[in-house]
Amino acid sequence: MGLVKTRRKLDAPDTESSPPDLESLIAQLEDLSADERRHAVHRLAQRPNTGELLCERLAMETDASVIQSILTVLMGNSDPAIVQFMISLLRSEDAVLRNGAVSVLHTVPEAVASHVIDLLADPDPDVRLMTVSLLLDLSHPHVAAWLTELVERETNVNVCAAALDGLAEVGGPDAVPAVHAALKRFSTEPYLVFVAETVLKRIDRK
Repeated sequence: MGLVKTRRKLDAPDTESSPPDLESLIAQLEDLSADERRHAVHRLAQRPNTGELLCERLAMETDASVIQSILTVLMGNSDPAIVQFMISLLRSEDAVLRNGAVSVLHTVPEAVASHVIDLLADPDPDVRLMTVSLLLDLSHPHVAAWLTELVERETNVNVCAAALDGLAEVGGPDAVPAVHAALKRFSTEPYLVFVAETVLKRIDRK
C-alpha cells in the first residue's frame, strides 16, 4: 500500500512549483508588501513582452527597492515604447526616476540615438541638461558631434557648461569654432569661460 500511495503522490500535479500565471503576477504587483511587489517584478522579467507592464508599475511605485528592481530589469530593453517611456521620465520631478531613466537609456544607445536631436532642442533647459548627462556616458559615435552642435547654439549657461564638460573628454578640432562661439556668447560667465578654455587646451594637446 505504501508503494501505491507514493506513486499516486508523484503522479499528482505539483501545484506548488508551477509558475504563477500572468494575472496572479499583475495582482502581486499591487500587493501592499514591497517584498511581494519586488518578487513579482523578478518573475515578470522572466516572461516576454512584460516591459510595458513594468513601466506602468514604475510610474506609480513608491518603494525605492522596487523602483530599482524595475529599472534593472528594463536595462538593455530597446523596445520603442519602453525607450519612449524612459525618455518621458527625463521630465519627472523625481530625481530617482530621472537618474534611473538615464541609467536605462545608457544601455540602449542605438535606440536612443533617434531621439537625441529632438531632446537637445527641447524648450525645457532641464530636459536639455538631462540629455547632456545622458550623452556623457553614452557609447555612441555621434556624441562629440551632438555636444558640439549644442555648444554652438545653446543659450542656457548651465546646459552649455555641461556640454563643454563633455567636450573636454570627447571633443576634437571640429569642436573649436563652437567653443569659441560659446566663449563669445558667455564672456561674462567666469565658470563657463574657465571650462571653455580648458576644453581648448585639451583639444590642442590631442
